[in-house]
Amino acid sequence: MTSTTRFPGKQSWKEFTETELQVIKKEREAAQQRGPLEIFADKEYGLICRACTKPNNLNQHFCTGCGFEIDKQWDIQQLPDNVFYQSVVQR
Repeated sequence: MTSTTRFPGKQSWKEFTETELQVIKKEREAAQQRGPLEIFADKEYGLICRACTKPNNLNQHFCTGCGFEIDKQWDIQQLPDNVFYQSVVQR
């Protein structure tokens, strides 16, 4: 497992304080208030870990970097365009 970069000084999400876990909870609540993300067919999406900020595949239930639980509905984000891939496929 990798060390968590989101909250400095922590080696694992299991070391998070209640306050740090509340930050993650509030971020997810804010995402819920905004509503589901609009998905565009020509864009890439991933599940961004709220503990270590690693992008994960849409089929993951837990972060592959740190093991933190991912919420498939509220942790999804549009990923930056991969300009190198786009140049290869002529987009």
